[in-house]
Amino acid sequence: MNINEYIFSGIFSHLASYKSELPQVLWPNIVYRDDLPDNYLKVDILPAETRTVGVSSLNQHIGIVQIMVNVREDQGAILAAQYADKVLSLFPRNTRINESGIRINIDKQGYISPAMQNQSWYSVAVSIPYNVIVK
Repeated sequence: MNINEYIFSGIFSHLASYKSELPQVLWPNIVYRDDLPDNYLKVDILPAETRTVGVSSLNQHIGIVQIMVNVREDQGAILAAQYADKVLSLFPRNTRINESGIRINIDKQGYISPAMQNQSWYSVAVSIPYNVIVK
């Protein structure tokens, strides 16, 4: 596996361990048609550039975990905001996620965007910066 696959696997496993506390998670690369649940999370991992760190030429892989909280409009923006707060609480600053010896670091506090209405949904974006340092 390449480094991004370890990052994706670690983030997805961390999130899945809290599935009883969250709406259904719609994973990337799975097509959902008209059978969307009333509330759901859509997870994307957005890798950025890789930087060289230190004299020993370590590589720092950085990116953002982007989780869209979606609730049907008849349930209101407040429910979407409550779910977003819950999602953000699962990735507090200084979280360390270990995946097959790779440590995914959440060194910065994530942030929540304001709710927006998208057709018949209220959507709230939760953004969580991460980094991984490897040789």
